[in-house]
Amino acid sequence: MLERRKRLTAVNATVALVVHDPPDVIRAKMLHGLELPWPLLIDLERDTYRSWGCRRASLFRSLLSPAVNLAFVRLLASPATAGR
Repeated sequence: MLERRKRLTAVNATVALVVHDPPDVIRAKMLHGLELPWPLLIDLERDTYRSWGCRRASLFRSLLSPAVNLAFVRLLASPATAGR
C-alpha cells in the first residue's frame, strides 16, 4: 500500500486499514518504523469484517490453495522483491 501511495493519491482514493490485532501488537510489529498516512482501525471483535461479508479463511483457503501459492510465487519472482 505504501509503495502505491502516489497512485492512490492521484486517483483521490480513500484508504482505511482495518486490523483485528490488539493495539500494542500493531504498534510493536506492523507499525514499527512506519509512518502510516491513513487511518488504522482496530476491530478486535471483527464486527467490520462480518458486516462486509468477510469470514475467517480455512487452512486450505489461506495456505494450501493453489491460487494463493501461485500468487506468492509470482510475488517472490517479481522485480519489486528482487534483492530483498
